[in-house]
Amino acid sequence: MIEIRPIKSDEASAFLSILVECFGLDPARAKQAFHSDPLFDINRKWALFDGGDIRSILTVTPLLFGWGRAIGIAGVATLPAHRGLRYGERLLQEVLRSAERAFEAPSLLFAHRPELYERVGFHVMDEVVSAEIAASENTSINHPMPLPEIKAIYSKWSEAHPERLQRDEARWRYWNWFHRPCERWGDGYVCLEHQLCREVVLVPGGPSWPVGRNTKWLGLGHMADQLQVPIGHRAHEMYLMGRGFPGRPQMFLTDQF
Repeated sequence: MIEIRPIKSDEASAFLSILVECFGLDPARAKQAFHSDPLFDINRKWALFDGGDIRSILTVTPLLFGWGRAIGIAGVATLPAHRGLRYGERLLQEVLRSAERAFEAPSLLFAHRPELYERVGFHVMDEVVSAEIAASENTSINHPMPLPEIKAIYSKWSEAHPERLQRDEARWRYWNWFHRPCERWGDGYVCLEHQLCREVVLVPGGPSWPVGRNTKWLGLGHMADQLQVPIGHRAHEMYLMGRGFPGRPQMFLTDQF
């Protein structure tokens, strides 16, 4: 008998074991992250059960854009022994129906194989790319910003266009859960995680940026264009797929679900 629903607290361990097996995660680290995630919500951990046992799983994350509520879908996985039975597809379809009932039907997910999700109505909206940022000789950005200033600048930016992802307090806790040092740059900031840039707000474009050499951009291709990130050859990483979106979402990979 097939049953599809959010898991219960006593089923979290079985859910996590499938996540670890399917994505090759370290069990100890995965367990710690699973329960300490600021966005953790047992009611948004969905599973397909067959005969009482979990066969397929996914996680739903709430999203808020200027035009309204949506969801992000992540961690879609089916146990190897039960693949080919379209369990994942059936699980997705039920989650999408539930989202429609909750008035948060527009959905996003990141995927390496678009064809797996096109069957349930998703289509490619953008791609995630990585590329080296053209660095200037001056790398003197060293003015770390306090979180309230970062929040104020981001909020002003996100509220200026309805397609931009907005962050409520829960999402800011998730954002701050990782060590994300942001440094002032003009009227905005650049977020640098070692030699990786996944977020930059209100920074003027230019032929080069005052970042360390070998610093890479990791983000949506159209965001790189919009922000005039000075990058050369772009390496494809994965696709951003959407279903029921009124326009192309504007978001950073710091908010990846």
